[in-house]
Amino acid sequence: MNWRIQYVIAFITMSIVMQDEDNSTCTIAHRMLREEYGVSKEEWKEFSRLMIQEGKIVTQRIAEITAKIAAANAERERKESQRKEVM
Repeated sequence: MNWRIQYVIAFITMSIVMQDEDNSTCTIAHRMLREEYGVSKEEWKEFSRLMIQEGKIVTQRIAEITAKIAAANAERERKESQRKEVM
């Protein structure tokens, strides 16, 4: 496994675990994580930029999938309602 995949997993896990912490604590923790993986500031900045860019794409895809699920559920409920009216 390369450092980027491990780093993403660690970053997300740490962000979830520390979500109730104040920003300064999270900043220190993420800096320590970067140091642990030996990621330079330049690599980190570029990687973070890519993560944000990819995150926007993933968020859009999740929204599309959620909309499809909601539409399918609404259609199923509509059909069930019509079937009950016929009976």
